[in-house]
Amino acid sequence: MRVLGVIPSIIIHVLLVILLPSNGYASACQTTFSVAWLEWKPYQMLENNRITGLDIALLKAIMDHAGCPYQLKNIPWERTKRYIKSGEIDLAIGASKTPERASWANFSEPYRSETMAIFVRTDEYPIWNAAHNFEQLARLTPRAAVIHGAFYGEAWNQIKDELQVHQLSQYEQLFKMLHIRRTNIVLNDLYNGKVLLQEFGFEDQITTLDWHASIDQIHFMFSQKTVPQADIDRINHSIRQLRQSGRLEEIISAYH
Repeated sequence: MRVLGVIPSIIIHVLLVILLPSNGYASACQTTFSVAWLEWKPYQMLENNRITGLDIALLKAIMDHAGCPYQLKNIPWERTKRYIKSGEIDLAIGASKTPERASWANFSEPYRSETMAIFVRTDEYPIWNAAHNFEQLARLTPRAAVIHGAFYGEAWNQIKDELQVHQLSQYEQLFKMLHIRRTNIVLNDLYNGKVLLQEFGFEDQITTLDWHASIDQIHFMFSQKTVPQADIDRINHSIRQLRQSGRLEEIISAYH
């Protein structure tokens, strides 16, 4: 005989399945994330008054799955790092994890990888491709152009002070300088470079060396001042589940 007022365990189980979100967490993130983005094709860009791109698509998939609300704010990269450090911004996408940054920011598990290529003029390709690493390249004393504050790998960090390096704030400037011979090599993300070369019509004039500056893992970068560890744990759980299901690779393949 069933006692009145006592709910059978099978009904309790069904109610819990209905009420709990699919990722297994009982509640949403504590933080409504302010997320910095900048014009960086094909990762982050404004098209037809809509913010889109690979990093934006991955951000949406991960944050929606985790149940974490967010708002996008257009902020240059150098200012983004300062704002993450001060707590004026909660999250930056497309970030490499470095010891220096880890002193003032926390990082998610990686959600994609990044290839930093070395771009040169096609007619100078035999000169610079004679080097097979940065140590050999430094002996050839090229002039280099990079984005100020970007990370190009530890091998580059070890030799950059031996070269004349132009630090610029806009990705387009890198390739315009290379095209007019104001620099000999450009370090930049492979896919961003390909998009810009196509837009400028420089595909025949500029190419890449046979080896890369670095292949790095890319993370969300969180402010230590504003984002609790519980929210980071939730987002990491989301990244793992979406990676295991193949959803992250599906999104990445659509852009590459």
